[in-house]
Amino acid sequence: TGRLIARFGPKHIIGASFFLQIFFFVLLASLPSHHWPLWILALTARIASCAYYMPRHVSFSKIKHKDRGGKELGLLDIFERGAGVIGPIIGGVVATIFGGQAILIVASILFACAVLPLLMSVEHIKTHQRYSYKKMPLRKMRRALTVNGFSNLENGLTIWLWPLYVGIFIFTTEPYLKLGIVSSIGTVVAILAAMVVGRIIDNKKGHNLLKYSVIANAIVHGLRLLATGLKSVILVNIINEPITTAYRMAFMKGYYDSADDYPDYRIAYITLSENVMDFMRTTVWGVLGVAALYFPGAQKNVVQAGFIIAAFASLLVLFQRFPALKK
Repeated sequence: TGRLIARFGPKHIIGASFFLQIFFFVLLASLPSHHWPLWILALTARIASCAYYMPRHVSFSKIKHKDRGGKELGLLDIFERGAGVIGPIIGGVVATIFGGQAILIVASILFACAVLPLLMSVEHIKTHQRYSYKKMPLRKMRRALTVNGFSNLENGLTIWLWPLYVGIFIFTTEPYLKLGIVSSIGTVVAILAAMVVGRIIDNKKGHNLLKYSVIANAIVHGLRLLATGLKSVILVNIINEPITTAYRMAFMKGYYDSADDYPDYRIAYITLSENVMDFMRTTVWGVLGVAALYFPGAQKNVVQAGFIIAAFASLLVLFQRFPALKK
């Protein structure tokens, strides 16, 4: 993906990722009749995800304004969260009227429409760039690469483990409805938080914001272990959303600005950062998966161990030294 971004530009690769995602939906919709091997679906989904997020990071790190990056990140977060509220509502209506597979058709149409804005503007990053790791200042980069890996590890564990834990071990009845309620409430809180957090970051207070929100985020992972019902899950989500929004936005502001320190290696820097992140994720998810497989009677404890790992990963983010977040 890094080489393709350097050759064709990030917008073209993002557009290609949409079509890969459509192909994944086709595989998913036809799974009951064709019985595709699950590894094919997993591989397609992860390639599509990689082909979207890497050029997005490259693109945003390039076009963001240095003094208004926090506000711009806040707007981006609000748009994403808003779509995250609308999407499940539309999906629920479509599934109720036309069936579950109709959701995949609607999603494919939306992805196809999403390509149009990309085609209506030019690439803002030079294409046919030389892509190389040679002469990269790896010693200077290594702290940022490692810290970004821990941050994304924590984020991935939270995104996937928390709904899994809640849906299986806490919401034993009507899990989809209750998860929808919890997600909607959390998203509204996150949208309000994003509006405030962006301004705080731009007021040169990103360092303290990140420090305190990372510590609070680790504590929230401990609170997840105490959740037992709908009310406690909603409470955890209400506490978690503004903290996670503050921590992620402050961190991404520092990370995107750090890419400006390596203008000749921006794509290679972000690619290498993704490699470190994926190595950490693969290792931790592999350990959790093997533990869940060989200790079937303790699967709840395995998931809870994931939250403890996420808490430690969150605290390790404190070792960042992004210049953009200094006092």
